[in-house]
Amino acid sequence: MTTRGYRPDIDGLRTLAVLPVVLFHAGFSSFSGGYIGVDVFFVISGYLITGILVADAERGTASILGFYDRRIRRIFPALITVIVATLIGCLFIMLPSELMKAAQSAVGAVLFYSNIYFWSTTDYFSGAPYENPLLHTWSLAVEEQFYIFWPLVVFFLAKGPRRKLLLPLTLLAAVISFSMAEYLVERSAKTAFYMFPPRAWELFAGAILALLPHKEIGSRGVRQVTSFIGAMLLVVPIFVYEEGSRFPAAAAVPPVLGTALLILANVRQDTWMARLLSNRVMVGIGLISYSLYLWHWPLISLFRLAVGRPSTTIEAAAIVLLSMALAWISWKYVEAPFRRAKAARTRGIKDQKRVLAWGLASIATVVALSGAILIARGFPQRLPADAAFVDTYATEPFKVTVGCSLGGRIRPGAIEDCMTSSPAERAAKMLIWGDSHARAYAPGLTELARQNGSELLVLVRSSCAPLPGVTPVAFSADNSTRCAAFNDAVLKAALDSPTVATVVIGAYWSKFTQADPAPGEEPNVARLLTDDRTTIPSLSDNMRVIGESLNRTATALEARGKRLVIMKQPPNFATSARKCLARARWARKDEHQCDVQLTKLLSERRTMSSVLQAIATNHRNVRLVDPVSTLCHEGKCAVAEGRFPLYRDAHHLSDVGSRLAAKAFPRELFN
Repeated sequence: MTTRGYRPDIDGLRTLAVLPVVLFHAGFSSFSGGYIGVDVFFVISGYLITGILVADAERGTASILGFYDRRIRRIFPALITVIVATLIGCLFIMLPSELMKAAQSAVGAVLFYSNIYFWSTTDYFSGAPYENPLLHTWSLAVEEQFYIFWPLVVFFLAKGPRRKLLLPLTLLAAVISFSMAEYLVERSAKTAFYMFPPRAWELFAGAILALLPHKEIGSRGVRQVTSFIGAMLLVVPIFVYEEGSRFPAAAAVPPVLGTALLILANVRQDTWMARLLSNRVMVGIGLISYSLYLWHWPLISLFRLAVGRPSTTIEAAAIVLLSMALAWISWKYVEAPFRRAKAARTRGIKDQKRVLAWGLASIATVVALSGAILIARGFPQRLPADAAFVDTYATEPFKVTVGCSLGGRIRPGAIEDCMTSSPAERAAKMLIWGDSHARAYAPGLTELARQNGSELLVLVRSSCAPLPGVTPVAFSADNSTRCAAFNDAVLKAALDSPTVATVVIGAYWSKFTQADPAPGEEPNVARLLTDDRTTIPSLSDNMRVIGESLNRTATALEARGKRLVIMKQPPNFATSARKCLARARWARKDEHQCDVQLTKLLSERRTMSSVLQAIATNHRNVRLVDPVSTLCHEGKCAVAEGRFPLYRDAHHLSDVGSRLAAKAFPRELFN
């Protein structure tokens, strides 16, 4: 079944793809699964492009140059326009460090490797998604990576006796890609989400439709039922899926299958769904869907950065409407003039080469503009000196030199090696253990330990609270089991150590009482915990799990004559405290607008504090240390001390903040 003629229902499908994505990104909570629109786009693209390629091959007009002539005219005009406009907007809104990242991502976007760029740079410490105004271009990169090799495959197999191999090989490729997605979603969710191989099955799903023998689905009644089922499979996930859904594996099957059924059932345009999708409004939005997709996220991102808070419902609606207005202008005056050019198969090679040269020149323009931003280090001279200083201060985690910061699989003996590979490690009497919050305490406690003639041994793992016998419910099963193995190994090593007398633990405790991700936190950060008594993981059961694990740890250490110090959490903020401070100084506003009210903070932490306090009360060898006592004064928790920021982001201490927090630590614990 190859694509023949214009199908208005497919433009309507594009509307069903783009609007949920836009509304989801704009913050309309009803569209919690709106991100599945990208998967709908992939199926449509695979169907249409494969049909065109097969038709070209059957007519004998197959041309790689002609194919890329069409792709450049289709993709580049609006993309280049949006990238350049975004970078110009970034100059007025973004801090130098943010602008440099935007420039790097612009290069990735125009060279179609932005999915790889964001895969390699997006992590727990890289900031909130809205700090990347070109983040959405990852999907364009996936699509264009597919079209690097797919035309060659189709042109090679589409004619002669090899034609019969094309459909089964495509089916096989789809199965392999889907299997990769299923495998990776439990082990590396970020890889499954961003990378081309585990996403390719969605494009292959559309290609399979285009390669099916030309025959229709049964009677009109069967087509009616099939199209209705397809619509439900597509629409329902938009409203029931959430950010934590397993994507793009099994959870992506309903919207992908639904899109495929709608395409298949509506070939004759004689179903109710075809009529609905073909109405003027649906088709009109579908026509501008590409430009709408390009414009919406930079507007959302830059607005959020400019105002320093999430948009209100009215503001979000206004951004959506502005996105649609810009999309229409972009479609009419940027996209359409290039696409109205005569078909590539009737264009001369000179015309095609001219378009290719224009495409390369466009790439060079964006690369040059981005290069200028990078060479200028984000133009820090746009900011007052004190704001530029804050922007670049203490952006990296503390570098562990005595002990280890471990990621990946924990090999046998790794913890013991971390405790004994140097004289300082072998002599250390105090150990700090935990996640990235424990690591943030390390600079101040290391300095304090050395002032008292000792060393601090650091054993940390990001996103892994120090809770032996507990498995976090994370997006990645491997990360969950590795965290559990890390904690068990650290506790055993601490108990067996002849020198370690005091074990300090620290963690991002408050996340275990939060239903939603904190600002700047990835949605797949584990916040539910399980142990051997868990039936159904829940935030309320977290308190029991944490309390019992800490009780076991305190009891085990007490039996060996060792002390346990539990560090409570430093203040956390609605957005990056350091960037809020930099922006306040940039705008010459009162930097105390970034502070947090102490009463609000203590109220939010009451549940977790009671659990930690109970451990300290019930065990003679346990001390509870609260850094809030030195970080907060006169009812407020400030973001800075003098010119120095106290935090690297929304909840991790800077080195200055760490030293200030260490003042709450009792010195007698070093004896």
